[in-house]
Amino acid sequence: MRLNWSAPTTNDDGSPITDLASYNIYRSGNLVGTVAAGTTQYVDTPSQNDGYYAWTVTARDEVPNISDPSEPFTGAVVSPWEQIDYEWVDISQVGTPIQLDWWGDIDGPLDLGFNFPFLGDEYSQLWLSGMGWVSFIELFNGFFSNVNIPNGAEPHAAIYPFWDELYPEPTMGAQVLYFQDQAEDRFVISWLNVPHLFNTGVLYSFQLILGDDGSLIMNYMDIPVDWPGNAECTIGVEDATSTSGIPLYYMGVGEFAPASETAVAFWSGPSGAVTGIVREFGSNAPVADAMITVAQHPEFFTTSDVTGVYLLEVEPGTYTINIHKQGYCDQQITNIVVVDDGTVTQNFSLRQPNAQFDVTSLNILAVTGQNATSQFEITNPGATCELEYTITTNQTWLTVNPATGEVPSNGSVIINVTGATANFNPGDFTATISVAHNDLNSPLAIPVTINVVSNADDSHELPTEFALNANYPNPFNATTVLSFDVPQESRVELVVFNVQGQEIARPVDQVMSAGRHSINYAADGLPSGMYLVKMTSGNFTGVQKIVLLK
Repeated sequence: MRLNWSAPTTNDDGSPITDLASYNIYRSGNLVGTVAAGTTQYVDTPSQNDGYYAWTVTARDEVPNISDPSEPFTGAVVSPWEQIDYEWVDISQVGTPIQLDWWGDIDGPLDLGFNFPFLGDEYSQLWLSGMGWVSFIELFNGFFSNVNIPNGAEPHAAIYPFWDELYPEPTMGAQVLYFQDQAEDRFVISWLNVPHLFNTGVLYSFQLILGDDGSLIMNYMDIPVDWPGNAECTIGVEDATSTSGIPLYYMGVGEFAPASETAVAFWSGPSGAVTGIVREFGSNAPVADAMITVAQHPEFFTTSDVTGVYLLEVEPGTYTINIHKQGYCDQQITNIVVVDDGTVTQNFSLRQPNAQFDVTSLNILAVTGQNATSQFEITNPGATCELEYTITTNQTWLTVNPATGEVPSNGSVIINVTGATANFNPGDFTATISVAHNDLNSPLAIPVTINVVSNADDSHELPTEFALNANYPNPFNATTVLSFDVPQESRVELVVFNVQGQEIARPVDQVMSAGRHSINYAADGLPSGMYLVKMTSGNFTGVQKIVLLK
């Protein structure tokens, strides 16, 4: 697994980093390596090459201080090849034969029709040999006896489905064909009835399929058992420098012995899938951009398209599938069984919460020597699923309870707010409550102002009666400040009327906490003239004239 990261440039307090010393690399919580500050990559090789791990990288300075690791990167280290079911692709009627002047000749360049990613590079053309190999780099000639790989000599950037001293002589019925299969996004090469140079009565038929996703498949239709059979061939892949490669078989020894009607694939990816449609409960409208993940392996994920359709590719196994979309309740389906080359259909119907809050701000009066307390309510009216919430504050002296929870459909929960202000001197103290939830418009920020007074009789600290104060400025051009007093938490309406009594705007229509409030009112689209602002709260009604002068 090759890890790459960006070098940090600032400390946690925002100051520039000047003493970066090194990086620590952890695999599943265990330190596996340390690299110098100028290095931003690391190649890790776990002892087991078929498993899932979590990697983290931390930066160290000279003190030393160690950075807090972010969420780990999760990935899989798997064998780059696997034996698969044999499925021959017949191109005998559509393929183009290569032109060879002699048995060691090569043909090319041949256009693939796509960019093929291969061992860190990309290639759009290849050169093809009748001796059972292809190369993505032009060669001097093709006269090479097969060797074990990696080997520093030519060919370079090569794939060896069956490299041997083969002799594709057309007069003997041998063919080497290639086909640019645009419908399937692949390039297919078939060696058909190719004899061995030193035993022309032994005929080989095999195939190489390159996919535009970087996968490659080697199909073996007919591998004779008579000498030399598969006893002298080379099978594998090799990089552009021929210093790194993946050998599967050489001179009768290796992990995969080619035989008739067998196949092997490199980087072929998952061989199963879960698919379906994500819809909205009730309306059945498609839900786009929903995230579908495998619980056991979160690095396997996909998203639904604009029609709600998704395709999640996985290896065969039994899985739990999670689906998430902000504005909807998460859903989980267990015991989804995927077989090799199988596709399971699993549709989702997502239900919706309905987050409602009875306040948009909190103004709390507290007396010196006592803590400040207040509360607000979260409701979930008319919802089709539970509202989930988590509440945090930006000040350590301000706490909420319960800080996490669920609100059932048509239910409510009271959130108690406590300010540890007993030792505070008189004055105003501000904080922010942040409510993260699974409905839209998350998180919700609720400003909090705590007014600490020396004693409860300090009437000037908090209004004792409702009042609609004069706006400022007045007259105004486009924007003015409307201010009003609320002695106790109450529902307040501020409505703007024209002189004909028609409602123009409703700047405030909500429950307001006790305190002195002010809002900016913008009247950009209105003509110059006089307007009336009416405040209503319980039995209180107040009216003020405002003049818009452009």
